[in-house]
Amino acid sequence: MNYMTLPQRVTGRQAARALYRLKPRSGDLNILSFKEVRFIDPFGIIMAAEFLRYLFFASERVAIYLPLDTAALGYLRRSRFVEFAANLGQVLPESKAFYSSTREEEWLLPLTPLRHEGEIPDLVGRIFTALKSLFEKSRILEPVLANQLSTLLAELCQNVTQHSQDLGLVIAQVYRYHNDRDAGEKGRFLQLAVGDLGIGLRGSLSKRYQTLDWDDAEVIRQALRQGVSSLSDEGRGLGLAQVYQKTALLKGSMLLHSGSSLLHSTGGGDEFSESAYFPGTQIALEYHTSRMK
Repeated sequence: MNYMTLPQRVTGRQAARALYRLKPRSGDLNILSFKEVRFIDPFGIIMAAEFLRYLFFASERVAIYLPLDTAALGYLRRSRFVEFAANLGQVLPESKAFYSSTREEEWLLPLTPLRHEGEIPDLVGRIFTALKSLFEKSRILEPVLANQLSTLLAELCQNVTQHSQDLGLVIAQVYRYHNDRDAGEKGRFLQLAVGDLGIGLRGSLSKRYQTLDWDDAEVIRQALRQGVSSLSDEGRGLGLAQVYQKTALLKGSMLLHSGSSLLHSTGGGDEFSESAYFPGTQIALEYHTSRMK
């Protein structure tokens, strides 16, 4: 058995870096261990879910080891990650631990499969309704932002159904935690995350552009340019670029993983780093509620 242990925090850029350090072994039972995990965010869920799918397709011998921390275990269950993982391999330990928590429950859209474009209106509609209700009750944001954020999520979902040629996964949550980049910063965060294991940005753009000389970071840069698209239809190629630009205007951050490169864009600055390679594209949009008023 090959245990691949995740750190205590699996969030944002740390999630991609943690997966980058893992070394699957061919012909062995590869166990993705959450034993030490105490906190994981939606992007961490998406990255771990797609990593498990990638392992399953490559070796077909996959398992996960559940967290010892009861709060982390409860979140993996509420987010439907455990249910999702059980369809790919064994879940350890097999006994079902009881979960209870006195922590504040934050709004969550659990891990949801996205198979075709016809599912997008219902999915985005559910998120819009939930966000609007949340904003009105808590007054943490202006309700009009529910429509803007839902539109951004719809764009990401459409990219999956129109370009990826693969099953998409979607998760969204409002939660509290210390931000990775701004040490000591607290407050509520909204994160929308979408992922797939499809042809990726390179596969999509190579239909119209010569991408052989581009590294994965350059592929991401080109994909975020206004008007660049794999489709020749007039007016195409605006979706991902608009999401990128609108997220900056809302003072949010974007995490975009493609190939073996990870973009972290925040505050008008783009930072690229190497990450674990697996197919497809994984994206998260994160907003600190105090910055969006």
